[in-house]
Amino acid sequence: MKSWLFCALGAMGLWGLWGFLGKAASRGLPPRVLLWSASLGCLSAFLLGYLLLGRGTSVSLKEPHALTGFLSGLFLIGGLFLFYLALEDGETTRVVFVTAAYPAVTVLLAVFFLGETLTAAKIAGSLLVLAGVFLLGLGS
Repeated sequence: MKSWLFCALGAMGLWGLWGFLGKAASRGLPPRVLLWSASLGCLSAFLLGYLLLGRGTSVSLKEPHALTGFLSGLFLIGGLFLFYLALEDGETTRVVFVTAAYPAVTVLLAVFFLGETLTAAKIAGSLLVLAGVFLLGLGS
């Protein structure tokens, strides 16, 4: 198996657990408290990753893409908070399927700002994903 595919499938599994555990926690915690507890989990993962992988690594905020990385994290946490707000009142299956359409936003931005190309297969796949989101998340 190609390494990128192994990592992508691993991420899918971990994100699936994240969505499930987020909903389970939202049954007893308000979104703002859930965000704080999830943030502590993120901080713990960061510290563990640093201890295992990051020693001797230095990152300067003067690097060209440091602001982009910072904004990436900021938008991640903003989206996480909105996800938890949605889980508070919404059905897990609907919330997860609707938010799972975020790659459509990524694809459009990558095409327009990063110069990536759309192939017929990518367009067809994106349309199928969006149709699935509609049927499973927004339909009835």
